[in-house]
Amino acid sequence: MTIPLVLDDELVREHLTSARAVTWTKEALLARAAGLLVSPPRARSQVEDASIVFTVGASGPDWWGFRAYTTADTQHDEGIVTAWDRRSGRVAAVAIGTELGARRTGALGGVALQHLCHGQIDTLAVVGSGRQAWTQLWALSGTCPPNRVRIFSRDASRRAAFAARASAELGLDARAVESAQQAVTDADAVVLATSSSQPVVDTAWLADDVAVTTLGPKRVGGAEFAPDLVSGATFVVTDSQDQLAAYDPPAVAAELAVDVADLADVVTRAVVPPREGRRVYLSVGLSGTEVHLLGRLAQTLRQDPT
Repeated sequence: MTIPLVLDDELVREHLTSARAVTWTKEALLARAAGLLVSPPRARSQVEDASIVFTVGASGPDWWGFRAYTTADTQHDEGIVTAWDRRSGRVAAVAIGTELGARRTGALGGVALQHLCHGQIDTLAVVGSGRQAWTQLWALSGTCPPNRVRIFSRDASRRAAFAARASAELGLDARAVESAQQAVTDADAVVLATSSSQPVVDTAWLADDVAVTTLGPKRVGGAEFAPDLVSGATFVVTDSQDQLAAYDPPAVAAELAVDVADLADVVTRAVVPPREGRRVYLSVGLSGTEVHLLGRLAQTLRQDPT
């Protein structure tokens, strides 16, 4: 009997490199374009004053599984991802922690910005200095490294530490700046990685030709960006149109009736983003991608544990 692999955050950090994450995420998106990635919107089960959230998915004939996490306000926010081998019905692997989900989101963002920027970023602005901001930068360093990075978050010590870490670990020319406006002005690409329910940048600060990733709330009345970010965009794309349509309250893009492309079609080049104007990526979390990443990671580690 094959014993399932159990991975904690330390093992995920060790073995799920940015190159692997981006490559395997592209595989999942290609599978989605071919109709082989099953990715329904997330589901919630209420438990007293919190929810347990489930994202279920299947990756072609290889794996199916789910990710589950809780919205409870607790000291730790560990989740669990499980991948079954579809042929045998055995559990292939279980990942416990937060690293796999964060790196999956980062890889989706890396793929999106690579295509929105057509493979070249001069100046990247990052607004936020938490886990999601880090994994976006981590993924970009392995697929489309920017020539320079400007970082802003409200806490001066955190943004300075983030910039130092980006320089030391990712080899990027990164520096902390004093304001969000200073970060985003004239940047080729912008990552908004905050949980703010209020706009963290003024759209007027952005360059005319810019690619923007948003990771925080996207609901009407509670979003990290102003509605004109998407209403005035030349191109808008998301990793899951179904998930974007399932927001309650509605997503800003849905309320504005903006045309939103599917990232899978961008990866296959069925849809080609323009090179000019404001291009916006709405990151919502494509279910099934975390199952695919875990399945591929388990497969790789069984073949070569080192």
